Amino acid sequence: MKNIIDSAVRPYPEPHYSLSLTGKLEAVIGKYFVSGEGIPERSIFTVYYSEKTAWDECVELVPDNIIAYVTSDYKFAFILEKMLNKFISDTAEYALSYIPVKDFMKEEFSIQTTEQTPEIFKRIVWINDDFLYDDKQEFDFNTFRLIDDGIKYLNPGHFTIYELVSYINSAEQSELI
Repeated sequence: MKNIIDSAVRPYPEPHYSLSLTGKLEAVIGKYFVSGEGIPERSIFTVYYSEKTAWDECVELVPDNIIAYVTSDYKFAFILEKMLNKFISDTAEYALSYIPVKDFMKEEFSIQTTEQTPEIFKRIVWINDDFLYDDKQEFDFNTFRLIDDGIKYLNPGHFTIYELVSYINSAEQSELI
């Protein structure tokens, strides 16, 4: 597992943009569609891209066209490795920290929660549930009680970017109810 914080690439130190990321990608560059930017309760929005789409056409909103998840404060972009160079070139003025991802659905990241953990990750309930699947580990009854009560959580030892984004966006939705 790669530590998610150590995986960040930040080629440009200071942001200097005049358009929203949606405006830049959709209207200026084309072949992009950004879903969720401008919705106040969303901390992460989804970026779709299709080379096959005409510049002035709408990108088909299907999972195969998702190339990135970007935090609404423009601090982090979880970007498919195969699109990293293009996305950095297209978004350079935003000074994002790019986290290359092989597959949004594969467990390839872990996190060490510390005081330096970015704010967006501090809101997550992190529970190491490996004791549920590993007979060699001592069973943690207190933690199991939390899990059994249905608490939403992520395992800091291994998670997918899809799980991370879903957790953050669903937690925000439940806060509105």
